[in-house]
Amino acid sequence: MLEQIKRLFPKLSVGYPGRGRIPESVFGETDLKRLLLSGIGADGRPDLNTVPLWKYVMENGALVPWFGQVAAAHDYHYVPETLLAEETGMLYGDPVSGGITRLEGFAACAYRHFLQYGLRLSERREYGFYADDIGNLFHDTLDLFFRGLYGEGGRLPDLSEADIGARLEETMDALLEEEKNVYLKDDAQTDYYRRRMRRMTMRSLKTLSTHLEAGGFEPVYFEMPFDGVFFPDLSNASHLRLNGRIDRVDVAHSGKDLLVKVIDYKSGSTKFDLNRVVSGELLQLPMYLEAAVGSLAKEYPETNVRPAGAFYYHIDDPLIPAEESEEQIERTRLKRMKVDGLINDDPEILSQLDEALPGASLIYPSPAFGGKAKKGEALKVYGDQAFSALFRYLHGKVKTLSGEMLSGNIEVNPSVFNSKTPCDYCPYANVCRFDEKVPGFAYRKLEKQEDKDLWSMIMKEGGESRE
Repeated sequence: MLEQIKRLFPKLSVGYPGRGRIPESVFGETDLKRLLLSGIGADGRPDLNTVPLWKYVMENGALVPWFGQVAAAHDYHYVPETLLAEETGMLYGDPVSGGITRLEGFAACAYRHFLQYGLRLSERREYGFYADDIGNLFHDTLDLFFRGLYGEGGRLPDLSEADIGARLEETMDALLEEEKNVYLKDDAQTDYYRRRMRRMTMRSLKTLSTHLEAGGFEPVYFEMPFDGVFFPDLSNASHLRLNGRIDRVDVAHSGKDLLVKVIDYKSGSTKFDLNRVVSGELLQLPMYLEAAVGSLAKEYPETNVRPAGAFYYHIDDPLIPAEESEEQIERTRLKRMKVDGLINDDPEILSQLDEALPGASLIYPSPAFGGKAKKGEALKVYGDQAFSALFRYLHGKVKTLSGEMLSGNIEVNPSVFNSKTPCDYCPYANVCRFDEKVPGFAYRKLEKQEDKDLWSMIMKEGGESRE
């Protein structure tokens, strides 16, 4: 009742009698608990005005157990624990097998990794449409579209817009017949999402067609599988077998060289950041590139296989001001849908990616030659030796992370970078109960560093100087 009155009359102040018992009718039990907890200061002492209420609680038999819980919570502080070697083996297996995203999750928070991969806790999914379903359907659609088209000997740039649309309809209709996608036929809301995904995928296919038409690369592998065989030193040294699938691998020929480009489709807002690569939270893209290069080098042992670049392609359909002409709208849309990632600075490779490079490109952000690119718009530019050093550095990072994992580290240690933390969308918040106000809990703050400083460290630890 008191809380309701305070909401109706916010300018009123609440006073408490200094002596005597508080009649039970004044507060409901929930309001009383809330009021008492809000009156506890940072030093753990109650506000003087609430002392009579605390006395009432201690004299009321029904509330004594709750008072004990409050006292215990006040004395609680977090102490990290470690799994024993036999416990680690039972929970994770030996060798540990998983995708690169598993290592990224461990780097972000060891305890979350323990809950997800050790205890295998997961939220119970109810029948319906979830946000991650959008990303899965986008991936499946693009994969099936490209597999079908290139499996028949076709090329995306050779298709008209009408042909792309017709083939996309067939592809999505086939996917919607699969059992895992039946919920997209349920009601008006899911019908809207279905139409929206068709529109965004159509836009992406037209954009990807422009990308391919601008250079000499052709898609060759779709959902390319890889496993620990491409990282043998990791498998042997760390009892770890990495595996996964690369969304798309494109190749181009340049003399005796075979150039390799990796595309990773993203329906979210992931950006390539060398800071997060060094922290271990963004290993996937460069390691996918190494896996693709290693796979093709094994397939073509007489050929010099070189990394051309690895890029995130964000599936989107950005809104453009209607006052622009159709040609201007298309150029603006392409600019907003540029890829993001890392690129080889060899002029021949750049021209194979886009004939406009190293000048202004509608496909790639300005390469950061001489540090002249605008902040936030530059691709990370490397030479062949720099790529090799980066790959060696990542091997060391993976060994370190897997070593910590297998040593039993399950500390509640979420990172924070640019005000973002793995706790933001973590499903395990009610399990770990991380709270910075509780002694012992604290974020690992990752300080943003300049790329040149990070590169100096990578080159030093990778074992070679940059070109």
